Amino acid sequence: MNSSILYEGDSRIHIMPSENHPDGSYVTAELQAWAGRIDAVWNVFHSIAEWFDRQTTNAGYRQIERHLSLTTGRADLERRLRELERGNRFPA
Repeated sequence: MNSSILYEGDSRIHIMPSENHPDGSYVTAELQAWAGRIDAVWNVFHSIAEWFDRQTTNAGYRQIERHLSLTTGRADLERRLRELERGNRFPA
């Protein structure tokens, strides 16, 4: 294949048509195939990032629930809730 790959700084990769395919039909199909592959890889990374975000968020909620479940009474629960509201995560 005698096509030239160009990066023009617009976050897109452009491929110049080759001499063998003046209409660029082969190059266009190849570019679309690469775009599909890049999109698939991007979706995988995005899904993994979302999964990690959900796991860390859920872990934080579980930790807060565990902390609040250790209360010995209503006054202790209210004290722990105030501490959490003030940003004091898990005081001793």
